Amino acid sequence: TTTIPLGDGIALKGGLMVTPLGTEILPNPGAYNDNISRSFLFNYAIPLRHLGMMASYPVLKILTVQGGIFTGWDDPFDNNNQPSFHVGATLTPNDWITFVSNFLTGPEQWHRNGPKRHVLANVLTVKPTDPLALSFEYDYGHEASITASGRDGTWQGWAGYATYSWSDRFTTGFRGEVFKDSDGVRTAVGRDVTLGEITFTGSYKFTKMLIGRAELRQDWANKSVIQKGSTGADTNQTTIALQLIYTY
Repeated sequence: TTTIPLGDGIALKGGLMVTPLGTEILPNPGAYNDNISRSFLFNYAIPLRHLGMMASYPVLKILTVQGGIFTGWDDPFDNNNQPSFHVGATLTPNDWITFVSNFLTGPEQWHRNGPKRHVLANVLTVKPTDPLALSFEYDYGHEASITASGRDGTWQGWAGYATYSWSDRFTTGFRGEVFKDSDGVRTAVGRDVTLGEITFTGSYKFTKMLIGRAELRQDWANKSVIQKGSTGADTNQTTIALQLIYTY
């Protein structure tokens, strides 16, 4: 990362980087999501990372624009002869509202430059009071000639997040979402499927360096696509998760 001293400064980032799309992040020391598990939107609607370069510039006090060129989704190796392109904007009208919109387009099929994959990710974050943070995400994706029969594939999803800090030690996080994979191309089930989940996570800071978290998650689907045992499938699933995080 570096900054070119032109105007208010052009920020440059190059290499293998986490995608700017979406609400959730790849966890790293000191930066964690509010839930233990990841959302369907995080795993299926958008990429996880890119190899390439991105630049951003504050055109106004409340508006920053950004753009980049990448090899594609997740895999640093380019699977065709064309890159993917990204444009985005971050709007911060005041201290408690932030809106981020990102658009990514390019070919992502092996040795095929024609069919393009497009995805639009919008995230609105609102912090009405100091202990409360709300986020709302909408993603839409489309890819040409991607199904087994050569049809286009479309997917979209909605998610809502709420985090409340009851004290300096205790925080709760809620997530609810719906992900519709109209052609089954992102979930690889090969048919129209809608997934949903609600997740509640409690976090307690025992010491400055030790954090404990517990989570209850309920998933459901409109078709039997959730694995049950080694060979079966079901339409719902309940998950309980415990986590300890120690930083040093």
